[in-house]
Amino acid sequence: MNGSRHYTSYLAVDPGLTTGWAIWGDHHKAHGQDEPMPFLDLAEEWAALARPASVMVVESYRITAETVRKSRQPWSLEIIGALRWIAHRHGVDFLMQTPADAKAFGHDARLKRLGFWVPGQDHARDAYRHLALALAKHRRLPDASDSSCTVGDT
Repeated sequence: MNGSRHYTSYLAVDPGLTTGWAIWGDHHKAHGQDEPMPFLDLAEEWAALARPASVMVVESYRITAETVRKSRQPWSLEIIGALRWIAHRHGVDFLMQTPADAKAFGHDARLKRLGFWVPGQDHARDAYRHLALALAKHRRLPDASDSSCTVGDT
């Protein structure tokens, strides 16, 4: 990823058996949660239509001793690999973020202020956490301390 690049279109992803996603750009936003294959179809379509200044922001997934003990989630790694390939194929930048960084920045109160709060859709909400963090890093996010800030139209 080019740190100085001015992105105009974002696809943020919380990969898993239920994959959360959020799209932002061109004065619009959309979100949802899907099973892996329908989501990958959506990601492929988004990337095929994406402009050169587009980026996929994906939650990283690391296997640790604790992960092995709790639950193995091969689908998360498979989705990340498929997304990396889709991004490469369509010339879209690919950025990964840790769940901890996204949750620390994109806390519930901030998501609500930004219009990124999605009741009942935990995975889509996590994708919005990654989107908010990426927008802030790229200086595209309004001042989140301003309770009047909104981002795009639904």
